Amino acid sequence: MSSETKITEPEISIPFLYALLPMFVMIGTMAIAIIQFEASPHVPLIIGAATAALVAMRFGYSWKSIEQGIYRGITMALPAIVIIIMIGLTIGAWLGGGIVATMIYYGLKLISPSLSYSLSVLFVPLSRYLLVVLGQLWELLEWLPWGSVTALAFLRQW
Repeated sequence: MSSETKITEPEISIPFLYALLPMFVMIGTMAIAIIQFEASPHVPLIIGAATAALVAMRFGYSWKSIEQGIYRGITMALPAIVIIIMIGLTIGAWLGGGIVATMIYYGLKLISPSLSYSLSVLFVPLSRYLLVVLGQLWELLEWLPWGSVTALAFLRQW
């Protein structure tokens, strides 16, 4: 007995300039809020989302389909948001527990700042080797001197 019903509406095309309107409204209100009033960007984001909903309703989308699109977007973004939250919690725990300060203190005791450049000559090739050993080929390609995987894909076309 789910109250969630799937609304299937035909694809309604929104003209390009009307599709850009919510973005311009959001950027304008955010600029005014941050520069003029030194406020947080939360209210301008909500104003931009409301503008997007109004534009969609203006061109024939029902509120139920807009709501389902919002839920679908949140559902797709939630795993990445959880990962970011977990990373933030880990960093906060490390900072609060003094782990970062301890690593910096003993790292500077172990490695003199004057040796950092010469030691990087050793550590960068070592990290490349470890990436290959661990099977992280894509990470290795990111470390290549001529750039990233995008550069390799560009070179592959030639």
